[in-house]
Amino acid sequence: MKLFWKIIIGAAVFSTVLAFILYLHMVGRFENGSSFDISSSKESSRDASAFTRVDQLLNEMETGAVAFNVPTNINIDDSALVQLILSIAETTEQLKQSIIEEGQKVGATIKISNRMQASLSGSMFQITRITPEVQVISEHQQTQWKWKYIQKKKAGISCT
Repeated sequence: MKLFWKIIIGAAVFSTVLAFILYLHMVGRFENGSSFDISSSKESSRDASAFTRVDQLLNEMETGAVAFNVPTNINIDDSALVQLILSIAETTEQLKQSIIEEGQKVGATIKISNRMQASLSGSMFQITRITPEVQVISEHQQTQWKWKYIQKKKAGISCT
């Protein structure tokens, strides 16, 4: 495969994985049972109390570390695994060392709750979820998500 296509595929995978990291920031349930979905709120979006409540909920959330791998080389019709690990007790560097799948390892610190959801999507890939999307989060143990994806062939494009 030409280097150009490897770079394009790597960039697509990296941007897809970053998208679900941002998604982790916005999804979850809090210990008091309230949902982070403010779209169902009956209050006006201009109502300052709605914003105040969101800020209170964000301040109550724990901070955790997350790390995942970004496969950099994948040929068309080959598969790769993406592994994401989240932990309250470990640092991003420690989590990066725990990742066993191939590819560049990326980490971040995020706000988390006791229940989180992670998903992986991309238009150029056929993605199969290996672990549940929604998982409970332990204070002491790692939580892990995994996906298998296959690079799809694009009509009219040939790589030689």
